[in-house]
Amino acid sequence: MVCSKCGADLRGDQVFCPECGAEMQLVADYNPTEEEMMGLDMNIVAPDISGLEDEENIVSSGKGRISKPVRIVLIVVVLLCVAGLIALAVSQFLNNDYNHRFSKAQAAIDKGDYTAAIENARSAVAIDEKSTDAKWLLTRAYIAFGDHDAALDTIKNILALTSNNAADYDTGMSLFIDAKDYKAAAALLDTTTDVNIRQKYNMYLATVPEADTEGGSLNHEPSVTLTAEGISKIYYTIDKEGASTGILYTEPVKITAGKHILRAVSVNQYGVFSEEKIIEFDITPGIPDMPEILPSGVNITKGTEITINAPEDCKIYYTWDGSEPTSRSYEYTAPMEAPEGNNILSVIVVDKYGQSSNVAKKNYIVN
Repeated sequence: MVCSKCGADLRGDQVFCPECGAEMQLVADYNPTEEEMMGLDMNIVAPDISGLEDEENIVSSGKGRISKPVRIVLIVVVLLCVAGLIALAVSQFLNNDYNHRFSKAQAAIDKGDYTAAIENARSAVAIDEKSTDAKWLLTRAYIAFGDHDAALDTIKNILALTSNNAADYDTGMSLFIDAKDYKAAAALLDTTTDVNIRQKYNMYLATVPEADTEGGSLNHEPSVTLTAEGISKIYYTIDKEGASTGILYTEPVKITAGKHILRAVSVNQYGVFSEEKIIEFDITPGIPDMPEILPSGVNITKGTEITINAPEDCKIYYTWDGSEPTSRSYEYTAPMEAPEGNNILSVIVVDKYGQSSNVAKKNYIVN
């Protein structure tokens, strides 16, 4: 160490300089190498920031700075994106919420927007497939929209869930009856065999017509009588499909020789058609029955009229000389008198197919 005033060498324990008496002030020995090292360290610790100062000048002068309006726009865009994501999440939640969909469907029905009602009711059913409330709401929407087939299918689905509960049949029938869709009501009744339910709504069912013959193979041409219960009309066809658009039944239906199919339906006062009654015929006419000759006695008085009866649509031929008649013989058209004396009346019947009956004979003695 040295004195800062005179430069004299000093020991570490001296307080005053022995040469000039000055109070000690500690000064480190000068070392150029150390000074250079210190300068280097300072350069490392405090690098050249002139470039940064230039950049700061640029920023401060307005170059490269994000303006306030731009920052506001960016903030608004970010907020809108966040709000959109929140709205989307809420929308997805509501779309998958049963109560929300159910309420929207009910509101749409009240407003008469049945398309929206069906869409939302379907969504509610999809969320909770076992909810009969949603299915009934969907049924009402279908009926209001006019899609009664879809309504009927939905009611069938409800009945499958409720094990054909009678109360559900009542609800379904009421909906169709209120809508005056009696055909759908009848179709719903056809899904149950419950006697009580069918009896309760029996007036909406049309009964299948009854016939007085079962058809089959016959040797004669029948006239078929058709009947139906209640206030009903009957329509029929022969050898044609679609009895419901056939001929209105007013009298017995004549079935001619050959193979034929008789179809008949009844329609009740509500316009509901029954199932078809189908009767098949295979008619091969046999020979006509023998005619009936009256009077049956042998001895008759002069002027007594002879009457001959034969099956319908047949002609009668006769002779008085005992010979067998043919279609070339005398044709009977009205009661007649027997010739005087002892005579044999021989009679045949010929049907429209040209087939002849056996010969009927009667001996008359005119007194």
